Amino acid sequence: MLIKDLAKKTQLVRVFDCDLTPGFSVEISYLGKKEITQLYTRSSKLAYNPSTHVREDKLDQEKFDRLFALQVILGWSGLTVGKLKQLVPVEGDVADDQIIEFSEENAIDLVSTSTTFNGWLSTVCMELENFIAEREATEKNSPPISKGAKKIEAFEA
Repeated sequence: MLIKDLAKKTQLVRVFDCDLTPGFSVEISYLGKKEITQLYTRSSKLAYNPSTHVREDKLDQEKFDRLFALQVILGWSGLTVGKLKQLVPVEGDVADDQIIEFSEENAIDLVSTSTTFNGWLSTVCMELENFIAEREATEKNSPPISKGAKKIEAFEA
Protein backbone atom coordinates (compact mmCIF):
# COMPACT_ATOMS: atom_id res chain seq x y z
CA MET A 1 0.00 0.00 0.00
CA LEU A 2 1.35 3.42 -0.97
CA ILE A 3 0.78 6.66 0.95
CA LYS A 4 0.31 8.58 -2.30
CA ASP A 5 -2.70 6.36 -3.05
CA LEU A 6 -4.22 7.10 0.36
CA ALA A 7 -3.42 10.81 0.70
CA LYS A 8 -6.36 13.11 0.20
CA LYS A 9 -6.25 14.79 -3.17
CA THR A 10 -9.21 17.12 -2.76
CA GLN A 11 -9.07 20.56 -1.24
CA LEU A 12 -9.82 20.86 2.49
CA VAL A 13 -11.74 24.05 3.23
CA ARG A 14 -13.15 25.46 6.44
CA VAL A 15 -14.52 28.76 7.72
CA PHE A 16 -12.52 30.18 10.65
CA ASP A 17 -13.36 33.05 12.96
CA CYS A 18 -10.37 35.35 12.92
CA ASP A 19 -9.49 35.69 16.60
CA LEU A 20 -7.61 38.93 15.81
CA THR A 21 -10.90 40.71 15.07
CA PRO A 22 -14.10 39.19 16.50
CA GLY A 23 -16.88 38.92 13.94
CA PHE A 24 -14.53 38.52 10.96
CA SER A 25 -14.76 35.04 9.40
CA VAL A 26 -12.45 33.75 6.69
CA GLU A 27 -12.95 30.75 4.42
CA ILE A 28 -9.53 29.10 4.25
CA SER A 29 -8.07 26.26 2.22
CA TYR A 30 -5.54 23.88 3.78
CA LEU A 31 -2.01 24.29 2.47
CA GLY A 32 0.09 21.12 2.69
CA LYS A 33 3.83 20.68 2.29
CA LYS A 34 3.59 19.99 -1.43
CA GLU A 35 1.54 23.14 -2.04
CA ILE A 36 3.88 25.27 0.11
CA THR A 37 6.89 24.01 -1.85
CA GLN A 38 5.13 24.81 -5.13
CA LEU A 39 4.33 28.32 -3.89
CA TYR A 40 7.97 28.97 -3.01
CA THR A 41 9.16 27.53 -6.30
CA ARG A 42 6.72 29.64 -8.32
CA SER A 43 7.71 32.74 -6.34
CA SER A 44 11.47 32.32 -6.58
CA LYS A 45 13.74 33.72 -9.24
CA LEU A 46 17.44 33.44 -9.91
CA ALA A 47 19.42 36.53 -8.96
CA TYR A 48 23.11 37.21 -9.12
CA ASN A 49 24.76 37.56 -5.72
CA PRO A 50 27.80 39.85 -6.05
CA SER A 51 29.22 38.59 -2.73
CA THR A 52 29.43 34.97 -3.81
CA HIS A 53 29.56 35.55 -7.58
CA VAL A 54 26.85 32.94 -7.98
CA ARG A 55 23.24 33.02 -9.14
CA GLU A 56 20.97 32.15 -6.22
CA ASP A 57 17.27 31.65 -5.69
CA LYS A 58 15.62 34.78 -4.34
CA LEU A 59 12.02 34.89 -3.14
CA ASP A 60 9.81 37.45 -4.88
CA GLN A 61 7.77 38.38 -1.80
CA GLU A 62 5.13 40.29 -3.76
CA LYS A 63 4.49 37.32 -6.05
CA PHE A 64 4.48 34.93 -3.09
CA ASP A 65 1.91 37.06 -1.20
CA ARG A 66 -0.31 37.20 -4.30
CA LEU A 67 -0.18 33.44 -4.94
CA PHE A 68 -0.56 32.64 -1.23
CA ALA A 69 -3.65 34.84 -0.86
CA LEU A 70 -5.28 33.44 -3.99
CA GLN A 71 -4.60 29.86 -2.95
CA VAL A 72 -5.61 30.10 0.70
CA ILE A 73 -8.35 32.75 1.09
CA LEU A 74 -11.55 31.65 -0.64
CA GLY A 75 -13.89 34.20 0.90
CA TRP A 76 -14.75 36.16 4.02
CA SER A 77 -17.58 37.85 5.85
CA GLY A 78 -17.85 40.46 8.56
CA LEU A 79 -14.82 42.58 7.67
CA THR A 80 -15.52 46.25 8.30
CA VAL A 81 -13.31 49.32 8.26
CA GLY A 82 -13.31 49.27 12.07
CA LYS A 83 -12.02 45.68 12.11
CA LEU A 84 -9.52 46.45 9.35
CA LYS A 85 -8.09 49.19 11.60
CA GLN A 86 -7.08 46.42 14.03
CA LEU A 87 -5.04 44.79 11.25
CA VAL A 88 -3.55 47.67 9.22
CA PRO A 89 -3.21 51.45 9.50
CA VAL A 90 -6.17 53.05 7.72
CA GLU A 91 -6.33 56.52 6.19
CA GLY A 92 -9.36 58.66 5.42
CA ASP A 93 -12.71 59.38 6.96
CA VAL A 94 -14.60 56.16 6.34
CA ALA A 95 -17.25 54.96 8.77
CA ASP A 96 -16.07 52.07 10.96
CA ASP A 97 -19.19 50.07 10.07
CA GLN A 98 -18.50 50.25 6.32
CA ILE A 99 -18.29 46.66 5.03
CA ILE A 100 -15.27 45.55 3.02
CA GLU A 101 -16.43 42.93 0.54
CA PHE A 102 -14.28 39.95 -0.35
CA SER A 103 -12.43 40.16 -3.64
CA GLU A 104 -9.18 38.66 -4.86
CA GLU A 105 -7.62 42.12 -4.86
CA ASN A 106 -8.72 42.79 -1.26
CA ALA A 107 -7.41 39.39 -0.15
CA ILE A 108 -4.02 40.05 -1.74
CA ASP A 109 -3.87 43.55 -0.21
CA LEU A 110 -4.73 42.27 3.27
CA VAL A 111 -2.08 39.53 3.13
CA SER A 112 0.59 41.90 1.81
CA THR A 113 -0.11 44.79 4.21
CA SER A 114 -0.93 43.10 7.51
CA THR A 115 1.87 41.16 9.17
CA THR A 116 -0.51 40.21 11.99
CA PHE A 117 -3.18 38.80 9.67
CA ASN A 118 -0.58 37.10 7.49
CA GLY A 119 0.91 35.37 10.54
CA TRP A 120 -2.50 34.20 11.75
CA LEU A 121 -3.46 32.99 8.29
CA SER A 122 -0.17 31.11 7.81
CA THR A 123 -0.57 29.34 11.13
CA VAL A 124 -4.19 28.36 10.51
CA CYS A 125 -3.87 27.19 6.90
CA MET A 126 -0.89 24.91 7.54
CA GLU A 127 -2.26 23.04 10.58
CA LEU A 128 -3.98 19.93 9.25
CA GLU A 129 -5.81 19.29 12.52
CA ASN A 130 -7.68 22.59 12.03
CA PHE A 131 -9.33 21.08 8.96
CA ILE A 132 -9.71 17.44 9.95
CA ALA A 133 -11.27 17.81 13.42
CA GLU A 134 -14.34 19.77 12.35
CA ARG A 135 -14.52 18.92 8.66
CA GLU A 136 -17.70 16.85 8.85
CA ALA A 137 -19.46 19.31 11.14
CA THR A 138 -18.52 22.22 8.88
CA GLU A 139 -19.70 20.46 5.74
CA LYS A 140 -23.04 19.57 7.33
CA ASN A 141 -23.77 22.77 9.24
CA SER A 142 -22.02 25.68 7.54
CA PRO A 143 -22.46 26.75 3.96
CA PRO A 144 -19.33 28.29 2.45
CA ILE A 145 -19.10 32.07 2.58
CA SER A 146 -17.37 32.43 -0.77
CA LYS A 147 -20.45 33.68 -2.58
CA GLY A 148 -19.51 34.24 -6.16
CA ALA A 149 -15.79 33.76 -5.53
CA LYS A 150 -14.32 31.78 -8.37
CA LYS A 151 -12.20 28.77 -7.61
CA ILE A 152 -8.55 29.66 -8.07
CA GLU A 153 -6.52 27.33 -10.25
CA ALA A 154 -3.65 26.17 -8.10
CA PHE A 155 -0.63 28.41 -8.45
CA GLU A 156 -1.83 30.31 -11.48
CA ALA A 157 0.72 32.96 -12.35
